[in-house]
Amino acid sequence: MSKEEDLIWNMKRVAALCTNSTWLQRGSADHVTIQEWVYDTRRCARPDTAVFLALSGDGPNARNGHNYIHQAYCMGIRMFIVDEDDFNERNLLEGATILRVFRVLSALQAVAAEHRKRWGCPLWAITGSNGKTQVKEWVADLVADRVIPGKTPGSFNSQLGVPLAVLGLQKRHPWAVVEAGISKAGEMGALTQILQPDLGLLVHFGAAHREGFKDEEQKLSEKLKLFDHCKILVARFDVVFRYPKVWLAHLKRADACQFVFWEFHDTESVHEKWLNWKKNVLIEGLNSDSIALWIIGAVHSSSGNVSLRHTEGIASLEFKTHASSRMVLENMASAALLIWAGGEWRPELGL
Repeated sequence: MSKEEDLIWNMKRVAALCTNSTWLQRGSADHVTIQEWVYDTRRCARPDTAVFLALSGDGPNARNGHNYIHQAYCMGIRMFIVDEDDFNERNLLEGATILRVFRVLSALQAVAAEHRKRWGCPLWAITGSNGKTQVKEWVADLVADRVIPGKTPGSFNSQLGVPLAVLGLQKRHPWAVVEAGISKAGEMGALTQILQPDLGLLVHFGAAHREGFKDEEQKLSEKLKLFDHCKILVARFDVVFRYPKVWLAHLKRADACQFVFWEFHDTESVHEKWLNWKKNVLIEGLNSDSIALWIIGAVHSSSGNVSLRHTEGIASLEFKTHASSRMVLENMASAALLIWAGGEWRPELGL
């Protein structure tokens, strides 16, 4: 099977991957190439090549996708993945192909994980509390004149959004940038298994979604699990300094990773804080050569230039911007360093 064929899915192939699946009904559509993975009957462009995912949400007010199967059938969809045997108007689905799996979302995630494995190109993953979508769009736009990477459509970063984003990756994409979001403990494991990122970026870490975690330390630790096997991870040093134990634990897990930290030039005692933190790294017996700090300078009032320089003088970056907001500059620094870490930085790039 060629790489291009590896990335083509049909119901027969889904059934083979989901070993606990059974056919409730097997029409002629089991060999049709799936072009759309539909979870909402209001969003379907090509019903003849779409599969409807009968998702069942959690909670008393959650919608049950099985209640919309007949509506999807009337639209022209003939492929269905379900996790219930009995649903409304099943007897009216003449000629449909219906595959029953243990859990529809888990089956979709398994298909996406296999798709990412078969696709096999570098993947850059972004997580954090705020700025994921903005930074992802900047990264993709800045390289668009030379290469078109795969990316998350919109802000698809959930347990459903991530697999749908990954299933959009094709042979023509040389690499991809994908965002991942979690709202409670235990969710990152499934996304990590799907994405298996090569490069990682932790954008602004703040109070968003705190209700799903015991405390901020747990929330950060859960987010960092996405990067356990990354080759390079980019993050702001302020987060490292605020949660040193969480980061030391992550450095021990991700012992083959290179860490690219950055901070604003006017942060109080930034160099002193950096040197003291590196001492802790050495005390823990970790390799301090795998960590580096970059400093982002002030926006030059006349030219709008912003510089990022490696504290040991190994490299420097410069870009133009009209922005002055601290949050926007934080996102810009993150985007620039991720592009640099991925080998895609050019001097003429401007944010």
